[in-house]
Amino acid sequence: MSMLLMVISLIIDTYKKEMSLIKPILVFLNIGYSAYIAFRLNKKQLDISNCATSEEYNIKKAKLRRSSIIVGIQWGFWMIVLMEYILPFIRGEGLSFSWFNMIIWFIGGLLLSVCIYYVSMSKLKKRYDEIN
Repeated sequence: MSMLLMVISLIIDTYKKEMSLIKPILVFLNIGYSAYIAFRLNKKQLDISNCATSEEYNIKKAKLRRSSIIVGIQWGFWMIVLMEYILPFIRGEGLSFSWFNMIIWFIGGLLLSVCIYYVSMSKLKKRYDEIN
């Protein structure tokens, strides 16, 4: 719900060319909540997946590809929001929008998704090799 509120607030602020105080609060709330969920998943080892068959391995491999792409896109989006909207607001500058910066953050998100995919695939392959 807070993500939806933040996106709606971002659209309204972009249209009005101003920034409200609620947006930085929502961003930090979402970042903190995401970090907490990731920490709890890792602590309970719920992010480890076992594959008994090669078919199951291929299914999990496809899911990893999709999820890593989604994570990269989300990271790029939130970096654009943080760097182009929130930090200029905190510094007292006006809102700025640059296609160059947007492309840079998109490429950064792509690189992040590739890294996440290969790290996750190495973990999955290791677990698959241990079982088989």
